[in-house]
Amino acid sequence: MNRVDLHIHSNGSHDGEFSARDIVRMGAELGMKALSITDHNTVKCVKDAVEAGEETGVEVLAGIEIECAFEGLVLHVLGYMIDFESPEYAALEATIVKRERTVGVKRVERLREMGIPIEVEDVAAVAKNGMFTGPIIASALFSKPEARTHPLLARYFNGESRNPLSDFYWDFVAYGKPAYVPNEYYSLKEIVGIIHRTGGVSVLAHPGAVIGGCPEALEGIAAEGVRGVEVYCSYHSREEAAFYLRRTRELGLIPTLGSDFHGYVKPSIRLGGCGYEDGDGMDLLYALKAAKG
Repeated sequence: MNRVDLHIHSNGSHDGEFSARDIVRMGAELGMKALSITDHNTVKCVKDAVEAGEETGVEVLAGIEIECAFEGLVLHVLGYMIDFESPEYAALEATIVKRERTVGVKRVERLREMGIPIEVEDVAAVAKNGMFTGPIIASALFSKPEARTHPLLARYFNGESRNPLSDFYWDFVAYGKPAYVPNEYYSLKEIVGIIHRTGGVSVLAHPGAVIGGCPEALEGIAAEGVRGVEVYCSYHSREEAAFYLRRTRELGLIPTLGSDFHGYVKPSIRLGGCGYEDGDGMDLLYALKAAKG
């Protein structure tokens, strides 16, 4: 287990389980030195995390994870050490929630066209803020008895999938998948601009998951101003981490680490499980903080 984890989701995210305060306390009990709550498109729980960090002695970096678009790809970009009280983040969250609500209903319609037994009402009953994201749709779907015997869903019930709710998103709802619905995303340049204007450092999250099929895109992403790459994470094998570390260094970027801990949505991912084997992670944290200047 790493003592630093810079990619964690609280229940401020649509798919997180634990409160930010509880996560920081959990981290303290595990002996963690530093962490960052990086909720999806929102900073509403950062203040709680920072306060809990002061109470427990765990260093907490203000963070966020934002979806954005770049040359046909949907990327996840992390922002660290941001001014989370900036009004730019409240405006960003409001815009994204509005767009997601519209797209979410269309996702359910696509799944129904595939013969998957799900209704809009099923998802609405469990959705936060009316957002029909992949894991939320999966949560509603997997609670239905008929889902267990559906041939397209077998891998989520027979033990083949380690993280069924999350894997459903990547299998059905993500870019290029059968139930994918185009969304109106902020551009990568816009998101990098917001993060940097608010004093933060921008980092590409889990590249193996979002650009795995076209690693050459990393050079263009760096050219847009992204400062770092989440080299060590729960999505990457040792070989993938080595590949992205080499490319990160070649491009003059900063390697970082993060588990992408969510709780029940990704049960195989543990707090501090970032896959970094060359130390506790403090060296990577120091490099990230140095980039802020």
